Amino acid sequence: MSPTLSRGACLGYCLIVVVAIAACEHPAAITPPTIHYGEDACDFCRMTIDDARFAAALIYRAPAGRQRVAIFDDIGCMLAWQREHSSDRTITAFVHDYKTHQWIKASGAWYVRSSAIQTPMGWGIAAGASQTDAEQANPGSSLKAMDFSELWSAEKPGQGTMK
Repeated sequence: MSPTLSRGACLGYCLIVVVAIAACEHPAAITPPTIHYGEDACDFCRMTIDDARFAAALIYRAPAGRQRVAIFDDIGCMLAWQREHSSDRTITAFVHDYKTHQWIKASGAWYVRSSAIQTPMGWGIAAGASQTDAEQANPGSSLKAMDFSELWSAEKPGQGTMK
């Protein structure tokens, strides 16, 4: 007599195998893109990206598409692009720390906005890894840094030199 599995035991065994296989797969870490300064163009204004202090990038998924990357010469360009592409799902966004030029996640960065901060497209937004770092982008000012949600709420479409 050959041993047989009941239908329930077989389904349970298959479920365990599927879960084990899925647990072994690790999604690739999402990292900031490489920008070729002086060569790559901003996906919003089409200007050449030259200044790492203000460059930004986001990784997104279009409504019926695959994962894509958009790069920007100015944090304001990234915000404007996001407003124009509201049907795209942003996976993550990155900005550069004004002082160190290192990529940081936009959601964890701090921002200051001032007409005294000369950005490539005139949006006047600088980011920092900490509140203090962001505030140092506009020395001598009493501006307080804001987080990304405050920046998003304060940002008005059409500001900057690109309308």
